[in-house]
Formats: sequence, C-alpha cells, structure tokens
Amino acid sequence: MSENNNETIETVVIPVGGYGTRMGERTRAIGKPMLPVGPKPLITYAVDEAVAAGASRIIIPCRPEDEDIYNKQFLGNAARDAMIHQNARHELMSANDGEDGFTVEVVPVYEKAGPASTIARLIDERGLQGKPFGVILPDDLILPERGKDDATLAMGQMAKTYNETGKTTVGSRETDDHEKPQNVTFVQMETVDGVSVMKHIQIKPKDEDPVSKQATCGRYIFDGDFVDTVNSIDTEGLKEVSMSAVVRAYAQEEGKGVAVLELQDVKFYDCGEDIGYSRAVARFIPTDILLEAFQEKADPKIAVMSVTSRHVPEDKELDETADFSSRLDESDEDVEIGMEHRDHDADRDYGIGTAGMEPG
Repeated sequence: MSENNNETIETVVIPVGGYGTRMGERTRAIGKPMLPVGPKPLITYAVDEAVAAGASRIIIPCRPEDEDIYNKQFLGNAARDAMIHQNARHELMSANDGEDGFTVEVVPVYEKAGPASTIARLIDERGLQGKPFGVILPDDLILPERGKDDATLAMGQMAKTYNETGKTTVGSRETDDHEKPQNVTFVQMETVDGVSVMKHIQIKPKDEDPVSKQATCGRYIFDGDFVDTVNSIDTEGLKEVSMSAVVRAYAQEEGKGVAVLELQDVKFYDCGEDIGYSRAVARFIPTDILLEAFQEKADPKIAVMSVTSRHVPEDKELDETADFSSRLDESDEDVEIGMEHRDHDADRDYGIGTAGMEPG
C-alpha cells in the first residue's frame, strides 16, 4: 500500500455524449442525463455527488447540439429566470452562479473514438495532466440508502480509497438478477497487501458466463497518467475507447493495478435501461400512489394476498374471482397490514419509501 496522498479530487468529468437509444422514445429529443428522476434530472444528481465529494470543478463534455440545454440547466435560463423573479418565486432558482464553491463548464466536444478519448483531450487541453480526477457516468444513478447523506455516495467513498492506495480506483456493486450481462461490465478482485485490486475485467460478455456478481457502476478516479494510458491503448478491433477499456489497460500495466471499492450504504440504478430507470422513478413516488397503481395493474388474486395476507387462513384458498377494489377499500387496517407485511427484499430492490416523498 502506498503512502496516503491526501489529495482532493478537485475535478470531476461527467460525459453526456450518448444518444440513449435503449430508452426509446424518451430520449428522442433529450439525452439520458436529462431524464427526470424525482425532483431533478439525472445529470444534477451526478453534479451533486461530485460536489459532496469535494470537487470544485465539474466538466460536462456534450455533443455540440446539446450545449444549450446543459447551459440552461447549470448556467441559467434567462427567460425562465426572469419569470421566476417576476413572480417572486426565488426559491425555484437553482442554477449554479459560482457562489457555491464549484463551477460547471459545459464543453461542446465529441470524439468518435469514444468517451475516454474525449476526456483525455479535455484533460490535456486544460493542463490537468499529472493530477487525479473523477469520472461519473450520469445514467448510472447512485443514491444513499435511507438515513445516509450524500457524503456517503460513491465518489466520496472512492476518494478515500484513492488517497490510501494512490491507485486508479473503480467503484463496484453487486448485480441484480434482472440485468442483462451484455449490458454489464463485471470485475473480479483479489487482495494484495491488504488492498482489493482488480484481477480481471469482463466487458459486457455476450457468450460467456459472468466472472463474478460484482460489476462496475460508472464511477472512476484516475491518476495523473490517464492521457498517456488512453493514448497507449491498441484500438484495433475496438468500436471506441470506453472507460472499461481504459481500466483494463491500467489493470494490465505492470506496476500500476486498479483498486476496486465495493460501495457501501448506497443503492444503484441503471437508468440506461427501462427496468432500472423505472425503479429509480418509483423510489420518489408517494406510497399511496404506488398502492393505487398496484391496485390497477396487479393480478387480483396476487393483490388480495398481498394486502390481506393476515386474514387468509393457511388452509383456505382465496376466491380467484374476488373483487380487489372492494377488498382493498374494506378498511384502512387492511392497507396497513399489507404495508407491514410487504416483501422487504422487494422494497429494497425497488427503493420504495413508506412515507410520502421520502427516499428509500
């Protein structure tokens, strides 16, 4: 283990150049990072996470045609802001004005060679070589578990690991059974000198079984050699130089290695695919609305079992023709019982809270 560096990760890059084609109609006009989850778009969660970890400089590389929408989100929308001031709704102002201890720079740049090449260009042009920096992929949403604050989020945890090891650091999380392996990058770890380091990285396997249950989560801290490492990658056979390809290059370079931190006290949502995005949205939906939607969509027999499980003797089957609406409306007690006896593993899986807008 190397000596503690005590370096602040001052710069975090949040690339937003993808088209988000897996999300269908939702991303025809806007990119995935602008999809709303609860009170704000995905990109804002990424910026908030970076700032909570101590970052003072946020760089957002985007496609040139998207520059205006990101500038409006973080640097202000003149027409909207004027209307807010006119109506004296000052609490609605949230654009970064440089007084919060950090700046946001939206950069219209796109490299066909991939996001890693784009980031390497930005780091080089801004004279940031030789300094560590973070990368957050905003469609990989990470939220704190109930009772935890933003300081416990991925980038904050990883900054500590980077300072302790001096190694490029990747965040990892346990995969869910619903995830398609071809959309996931898996990692296998081993312990060396008391540090969990990457033994193998398996990038989106199509015809192979996953090497482990641990996978990357769109969070990286790279050391000062990032630009040189990207430029050293053999691109033959690669469609683009992805972040995973750069991590693999670091892991294979003698004397380097990659620290892998299994994140704690957080919940991961892959908002680049439908199920993950739906789960993230559900986290912020009030419980009464979730129950109403459950009433409308669920199979009546299953719904009645969920809500009235305490009232059904073990030796008696439910009437398959039972009217779910009338059963649900019989008493508040039934609803409370249903909430008390929900599958708590499912609650954690979906991140559903039990009190209004409170996060799960």
